[in-house]
Amino acid sequence: MFHKSPKQVLLIVIVALLLMTMPTSAVENFKISNYGGGHQIWFEAEDFDERNPDNDTYYPVVDQAGAFGQAITRSGGAGGMIRWTFDISTAGGTGGTWYFWGRVINPGNTSDFMLVEGHPGEPELPAAPPFPGTSSAPGFTNEHRVFEETQGPPWTWGIADHGEAHTKQLQDGENTMYIVHRQGNDTVFWDVFVWTDDPDYVPTDDDYQNAMIVLPGTASNPSPANGATDVPRDLVLSWLVGELTSPINGHKVYFSENSDDVSNGIGAITQTPSSYAVPQRLEFATTYYWRVDQITPDGTVFDGTVWSFTTELFAYPIQNVTASASSNAVDKGPENTVNGSGLDGSGLLHGNQGAGSMWLSDIAGPQPAWILFEFDNVHKLHEMWVWNSNESLEPVIGLGFKDVIVEYSTDGVDFVTLGTTHEFGRGDGSAGYAHNTTIDMTGVGAKYVRLTANNNWGGLLPQFGLSEVRLLSIPVQASEPDPALGAIDVPLDLDLAWRAGREAAAHDVYFSDDLQAVEDGTAPVTTVTEAGHGPLALDLGKMYFWRIDEVNDAESPALWKGQVWDFTTIESLVVDDFEAYTDDDAAGQAIWQAWVDGFGVTENGSQVGYLVPPYAERAIVHGDRQSMPLFYDNSQGSVTFSEATLALSSQRDWTARGVKQLSLWFRGYPASVGSFTEGPAGTFTITASGADIWNQADEFHYVYKQLTGVGSIIARVDSVEQTDNWAKAGVMIRETLDAGSKFAAVYITPTNADGTPTQGCRFQGRTDTDGSATSDSSVATAEQMAITAPYWVKIERDVSGNFRGSYSSDGTTWVPMVWRPSVLMDSTVYVGLALTSHNAGVTGQAVFSGVQTTGTVTGQWQSQDIGILNNSAESMYVEIANSNGTSGLVSHDDPAAAQIDTWTEWRIDLQQFADQGVNLTDVDSIALGVGDRNAAPGQAGGSGTMYFDDIGLYPETAPPVPKEANTIFEAESADTIGSSWRLYRDPASSGRQHIGSEDGDGSDGDAAPGSDWVLSCNFTAAAGVYKIVARVIAPTDSDDSFWVRITTATSQTHEDPDQPGAGWVRFNDIEPGSQWVWDEVHSSDHDSEVVNWTLPDGEHILEIAKREDSTLLDAILITDDLGLDQTTLP
Repeated sequence: MFHKSPKQVLLIVIVALLLMTMPTSAVENFKISNYGGGHQIWFEAEDFDERNPDNDTYYPVVDQAGAFGQAITRSGGAGGMIRWTFDISTAGGTGGTWYFWGRVINPGNTSDFMLVEGHPGEPELPAAPPFPGTSSAPGFTNEHRVFEETQGPPWTWGIADHGEAHTKQLQDGENTMYIVHRQGNDTVFWDVFVWTDDPDYVPTDDDYQNAMIVLPGTASNPSPANGATDVPRDLVLSWLVGELTSPINGHKVYFSENSDDVSNGIGAITQTPSSYAVPQRLEFATTYYWRVDQITPDGTVFDGTVWSFTTELFAYPIQNVTASASSNAVDKGPENTVNGSGLDGSGLLHGNQGAGSMWLSDIAGPQPAWILFEFDNVHKLHEMWVWNSNESLEPVIGLGFKDVIVEYSTDGVDFVTLGTTHEFGRGDGSAGYAHNTTIDMTGVGAKYVRLTANNNWGGLLPQFGLSEVRLLSIPVQASEPDPALGAIDVPLDLDLAWRAGREAAAHDVYFSDDLQAVEDGTAPVTTVTEAGHGPLALDLGKMYFWRIDEVNDAESPALWKGQVWDFTTIESLVVDDFEAYTDDDAAGQAIWQAWVDGFGVTENGSQVGYLVPPYAERAIVHGDRQSMPLFYDNSQGSVTFSEATLALSSQRDWTARGVKQLSLWFRGYPASVGSFTEGPAGTFTITASGADIWNQADEFHYVYKQLTGVGSIIARVDSVEQTDNWAKAGVMIRETLDAGSKFAAVYITPTNADGTPTQGCRFQGRTDTDGSATSDSSVATAEQMAITAPYWVKIERDVSGNFRGSYSSDGTTWVPMVWRPSVLMDSTVYVGLALTSHNAGVTGQAVFSGVQTTGTVTGQWQSQDIGILNNSAESMYVEIANSNGTSGLVSHDDPAAAQIDTWTEWRIDLQQFADQGVNLTDVDSIALGVGDRNAAPGQAGGSGTMYFDDIGLYPETAPPVPKEANTIFEAESADTIGSSWRLYRDPASSGRQHIGSEDGDGSDGDAAPGSDWVLSCNFTAAAGVYKIVARVIAPTDSDDSFWVRITTATSQTHEDPDQPGAGWVRFNDIEPGSQWVWDEVHSSDHDSEVVNWTLPDGEHILEIAKREDSTLLDAILITDDLGLDQTTLP
């Protein structure tokens, strides 16, 4: 079992005191902004909180042309650290994914490492210089690099792809970032840093200059955000109160359309609340200015920043318009009239090149020519702006619409004519043509608008064209749902909210977990007068649908039907996700203070957390930032189990919201692959894996005894398996059994297949604990480099503590090696045989004979892995208990669960605890254990390390919906979906969800990928011949394919010729576009012929795998109607 010794306890106290005295001040000068609707916090690089060392040795502050203030550069080589602490709440931001940018000059593409406290997987920062002092420091990878780009001069904002360390998980409130040396030099300069929660935001110099300065005592974080647009005309202003503000009449509010009045402090309103309701409805499309001064109790006034916002427009361009027409000429389709293809950056001026940017009917097309616009919903139409046909010859040939019939419809069947014939203005053929026709749509409700040309301006040709048509609608429908459309992990108790339609007097709220019922209006409906509804009590892990119909009996029409929105609730009730624990044990927040381990308990061999901060595990995590490490040792004395217990202060009712299962994620380490056997007598066979015996930490298998004082070991290395050219088998003396121990060793390396040596015989060692290993490379002789097994090796320590290595062909005549390392060790050391495969994923073997030792050598041969984490085979259990002592214990099915070395979910039916008498409505504690509670005392167990994360309560897992041929089923309902597939939420998807991949996920063009990118559907079918039809989106002609097969088919008409017998079909050349289409699975290796599969009666398996990234899959139909026209499918 584990006990914290007095020495260890003292160390913990020292570390705690160091943490308490460590500087934690945040950057004092910073700016905030809300560009693009996101949140940004800006600060200059020279405003750091700490440098170590605290001088210009590594990170000098310098004057650099073009910097906003001063700049930081790099000098002095390896070793420095620099730290900034910043508070994202001052910018209105919350914890989550944030993106880092820097204004830098980096002409040589040199990078440094950046760490953020609390970000998952960050390596441990060294306690003192160097930080870390090398480009290959342990734990530091490409994922920790910043500024890995060639940038400037001049000053450049980088980095644009959010790669490597530029994306981090930040915490609510204060966060701390460190930059430490990798390879930067004095050609690198840093000026300004910015963090943003908007992945699409790209900073500029103007943005930084215009961002708001936040000074102590001033109001900040305004709502609406500074510069906000589309703000409702009925609103309440609010702000974050400055430090020291008086609790009574501490705010002076200035509000006006006149920025000078606000700047000059005219019209103040003094008040106590930190919010202000504007006294009357504001004007449309108007910019307003406001400022809040903060007043301290002694009357000191901190002048606020002038903020602004702009109110909503009267009408808005309708988005997602679909256009169709009576006909079109080549490259002049109707879609060009609604996609902005010919407009300039302002969106107001159109060019005069027709191909790809205008619509033109076909000269032989039906007459009269018409074009139809379809919207996503019924809109209250305000105006229509028309850019007529505008090719450069338009003034001559006049193909633009002239006298036009305008019709509208709500269903696309029955159309109503708007007024009489309308004349459209003629295009002037210029390269900067502004719309010159505006049609008053009079507020009619329509989902379709059709324009029919009676004639054109030229009267020469029977062709008719338009450049661009923009329809504007009055926002009478509900919008801006909260929760947002497609939101996930939504709390169970919430209030719905939305932005009310402009004319709404009441709101009909339709809410259900039945999509069709909400769409049809048969779901339960509640009428409310405010733009909110709740609180609701919802179930776990369920998708809900809702719709708001806006009602006003005084208007016509009296009701505007809303869009159907959806969200999905949290999947579980959290028992413990291990995120709340900190390293502040003085405040009782350490993980081992909540999870009580075996410290001081004779029969309990557990230790929770690490002995020094950070106490929780921050690299090996299942979710978020932390997991719980649990060290178990059931091999000592009477210990047979190791467990940790958490007393529950909340989430004690394990029946709430219909929960039926306990879930926890765990992982351990694999069993040791290292072994040691003797047979025949005097012949030792060792197996081992391991990365190497090298660098700062070793990985190998060691067979050893103890040596005190002078002594030696010799052995004949009979063979070394070739697992790597630097696999090593030999004799070793080392100070401790720690991975970073000092050592001296002589090895034989493997032999190539042709009998030549790889590295021969080598002498290596480590002179300082946890230091880099070193070698005889500079003095190795040609003779020793030519040695191959079998060969004799020897390592010896003399009376002065010096180590000498030798080799021999016969074990009698020894050749001393030239190298003379200075390795000072304690008197008592370990002496033995060592083997590393030099390949962590491969186990190698070596055979030794003739082993002899001299000196005071004690004990029997023992063996163990050094530096290779492994677990002894132990069972695992969970116990829950009531406060009266009633408990129930459930063990994992795998008796060697501790050796599962990947994150694994364990689901336990709560009924198993209830059957043992536990009252699930009031659970008092939960214990996680490794070992056997019922084993007899003294029954030896093992030791190792386990990690636990994300303990939660779930509803019962729903059984998969049976799938049948000739029935459409959703891709996301597949029985197995590989872990790499992405799930998307989209109202246009048939089940409002679909799966797919993103650009950058990679392509598998030559062969089907592994299981991570395969979905599998079990289905039943009657005997027959079938084809497959899929509802798909292929965004481009280079991202337009899947791999498809039915593994149980008795035959099929085509398969990929490069994977014969595998059944895979290269389903390529799907029609590219942005809309869902049904497409028959065809073989691109056989002229795109549709593939047919012959199936016997019974159960079958369909598999679909990613081929090219970005292709999306929504629904699937396996049908024996080989003549089915896929265009008829919904």
